[in-house]
Amino acid sequence: MKKRVSVIFFLLVAAASMAAPGRAQSLHERSNEALRFALHQLDQTSLALGDSIRFPRSTRPNGAWQTSDAAWWASGFYPGLLWYAYGYTGDPRWRARAERLTEGLAEEASTPRDHDIGFRIFCSYGNGYRFTGDPAYRDVILRAAKTLATRYNPTVKAIESWNSKDKSTYLVIIDNMMNLEMMFWAARNGGDASLRKIAIAHANTSMKAHVRRDGSTYHVAEFDPRTGALKRGRTAQGYADESTWSRGQAWAIYGFTVAYRETKDPRYLETAERTAGYFISQLPADFVPAWDF
Repeated sequence: MKKRVSVIFFLLVAAASMAAPGRAQSLHERSNEALRFALHQLDQTSLALGDSIRFPRSTRPNGAWQTSDAAWWASGFYPGLLWYAYGYTGDPRWRARAERLTEGLAEEASTPRDHDIGFRIFCSYGNGYRFTGDPAYRDVILRAAKTLATRYNPTVKAIESWNSKDKSTYLVIIDNMMNLEMMFWAARNGGDASLRKIAIAHANTSMKAHVRRDGSTYHVAEFDPRTGALKRGRTAQGYADESTWSRGQAWAIYGFTVAYRETKDPRYLETAERTAGYFISQLPADFVPAWDF
């Protein structure tokens, strides 16, 4: 079980073990140190939050947590980390914490307010099912995938990310590539086969609309929902419309890698490699990516 710990879980805290001046460490030593630090920080967070069904969002100047309810787009991340901690240690305390916070997200599986249902549910219930095999978790994931599918427009051939006040504009963001994994998984685990078709159609649309020739990406693609025509690419959280928001670039790398894993379509592999190549080429000497490249 310990070998199944997520690479992401390790990378989140790897920097903590790198800052050891004058001390040579093996990768094994550094990874173990990083994981111990991660578990300590996660334990401190759990103690600070107590029994509340709230999700840590950011800290105040005094170090106290500011929290959000289940509707926050990243509410599933914290339960997901608790599940990783359980998977790594096998300690039932982590499982109890993970179960309690995961259950607090149940209603989100039936709430189609935006595309982030994938972040909320697959990080929490997805990891819960992976580590426990509880069929009740599987049912929630299938319901969430079905809910996400209601945001699909067959003319645009993509899942709408954000609801636009302008009904002549259909917004699709690169982040949505992350949520296709839940659609592929659901189609393989009892969900309707149409979920896989939707995921593939969305990946194809995003590949054309978001990814530039040099492998960089637009954050937002605006479509005409009546014709499916691409109106323009722009940013919402990056520096400029023609720049590249680094977090969005990471979403693309992961999303197209998953699409290739699920389909073996070489176009997705080529796109994943091209977006990864761009990301690597833009990194500074310390390998810490800027907010926007």
